[in-house]
Amino acid sequence: MFDCRELKQRAKASLARTPCDPKRLVLIHVGVITVGSLLLTVISYLLQLKIDTTGGLSGIGLRSVLSTSLAMLRLFYLVLMPFWQIGYLSVSLSVARCEPADTNDLYTGFYRFWSVLRLYVLQAAVFGALFLGGNYTSAFLYMMTPRGEPLSEKLMIAMEQSGGDISPEALMEIFSDHAAPILILGGLIFLSLAVFVFYRIRLSRYRVMDGQSRPIRAIFESVKLTKGNWLSWVKLDLSFWWFYAAQILIGLLAYADVFLELAGYPLPWNAELRFFIPYLCSLVLQFIFLLWQKNRVAVTYAHAYEAIQQAKEARQAPPSEAKQQPPTQPKSASKNHP
Repeated sequence: MFDCRELKQRAKASLARTPCDPKRLVLIHVGVITVGSLLLTVISYLLQLKIDTTGGLSGIGLRSVLSTSLAMLRLFYLVLMPFWQIGYLSVSLSVARCEPADTNDLYTGFYRFWSVLRLYVLQAAVFGALFLGGNYTSAFLYMMTPRGEPLSEKLMIAMEQSGGDISPEALMEIFSDHAAPILILGGLIFLSLAVFVFYRIRLSRYRVMDGQSRPIRAIFESVKLTKGNWLSWVKLDLSFWWFYAAQILIGLLAYADVFLELAGYPLPWNAELRFFIPYLCSLVLQFIFLLWQKNRVAVTYAHAYEAIQQAKEARQAPPSEAKQQPPTQPKSASKNHP
């Protein structure tokens, strides 16, 4: 459907001629993530130290308050961060279209809070259903194999003894000896389905950021847009393998103290330094790397979305209009901040 090299060239050209300052915007975007992660880690560490000192019956009340505060702090961060992350899609779309963008575009995820929230809930429901379906299917398939015959016999005996009403505890005990192969098979089934579904509904986030206020419509529109095109997105992801591999390696650097200790080479520092120095190195490297490459990658994906949108419009337009409109012409769209 689209050529990865051509999309990257378009992204480079868009970044060069866009009327906004993408470097400043990505600095703010990545900076907020970095500072937020650092504050969460430091506060969590200090709270955990305080919790560890509140031993005995006299400290139950304080320990409960601190544990609740720690849990709420982590939940607050986990809830807000996806809305901040998705806001950068709006910036990347503006850059790809050579439209003005400012710091307000970074808050688009919060401006469209309910649409984004419902989209995340729908996506979680879809993948949750796939996970449960994969587990049930794996258990059924496993019991049809020679290795699963003992499990089938146990299940039949338990159903006869209980009259078909088996308690969850009894089911857990019956399946406990066969949990590993069932979970492995279920994981493979889930991944095979989840990868396909992920690429079919992937553009739903772009549709919501592009003005579609109904998440269910955004998902259906994504399915239509990616019909026959989802393999092109797989190829585009694979062309950026280095980007994802670098982030994984940088993330693993935060656990260097654990890996070195397991290898028999513990860091010669106290516990606080062993924890924070690798973490800070990872955080700084992640900040520098994203500041360097995030715009390039995000705008390339935005151009891929634009290419699919333009191809759809060309198919729907009358033949005379389709000839007049160049397929590579960036589309202009207005911002839809409420």
